[in-house]
Amino acid sequence: MIRSRLRLASLNRIAHALRIPMFELLSSDDRDPDVRLDGRPVTELGDSGVEVELLTKFSNWQPMPFHRTFAAGEKYEAVRSSHAREEWTYVRPGEMEVYLCNQNPHILVPGDLVHFARSRLDALDSMGNEPLQFI
Repeated sequence: MIRSRLRLASLNRIAHALRIPMFELLSSDDRDPDVRLDGRPVTELGDSGVEVELLTKFSNWQPMPFHRTFAAGEKYEAVRSSHAREEWTYVRPGEMEVYLCNQNPHILVPGDLVHFARSRLDALDSMGNEPLQFI
């Protein structure tokens, strides 16, 4: 994995100043479509301390997929976003609770997916005794 000390918030400010998409700063110039396990960029999600592993090199494509593992019982409080974005979360091994504004928690098990507006995300929680993996 390639580690970066830059945060997404910092990259967003740089990209805004350069008037380019933020993830263009993380993408590879070689345009090789293969994303190998040992070559995936890792960066911090906002100021949350949560690192995510990007699953694509192409900066102008949406969505921007990433892989993340939570320890059993780990919780993530969402960083509010004013940008209109849609996101989805697909659970691999483990169980997850997804908290969206003004809704009961969505409980997801392996193979389940939730699709939502990013501005509605309150929190993600790993449930159970096993680590949670999600995309």
